[in-house]
Amino acid sequence: MQITRNRCTAGVAARTDVLQAETQLANAQTDATGLVRTRAQFDHAVAVLLGKTPAEFSVQPLADWRATVPAVPVAVPSTLLQRRPDIAAAERRVAATNAQVGIAQSALFPSLGLNGSVGSSASQVGQPFNASSLLWLLGVPAAQTLFDAGATRARGRRRGGQRPSRGA
Repeated sequence: MQITRNRCTAGVAARTDVLQAETQLANAQTDATGLVRTRAQFDHAVAVLLGKTPAEFSVQPLADWRATVPAVPVAVPSTLLQRRPDIAAAERRVAATNAQVGIAQSALFPSLGLNGSVGSSASQVGQPFNASSLLWLLGVPAAQTLFDAGATRARGRRRGGQRPSRGA
């Protein structure tokens, strides 16, 4: 909050930034009060579990405890990094986004299919499999949106795809 006040005094930050920092400080102080109360409730619960009254029992915090991150040796293989959940999740998100880009780009091209059917025009019971009574039909249906006011391009940009050229 003090840094934000100094920035406001120097004219670098707006007054609204100072008000926001004051609000965040007040919220943090309120949260701290709630945490003290929750800790007291847990202390009482532990005392009851141990068969003591809450007045006779208190969990003292460790004064010299410090959170330290262990040093990663240089010779650690990269496969260990791939096992980390955050890295694996990021890799899956990249793969999913890449797939969405491919889908968005494929929407710019026409949809083609190949259909075929065969039938019989036999007038008698013994002739359904004669070559002269067989009917063949082969077709290639095609579909393409002619005008969508740029919606297909916008979907492609929203999914992270590159901007298609004007001719596409």
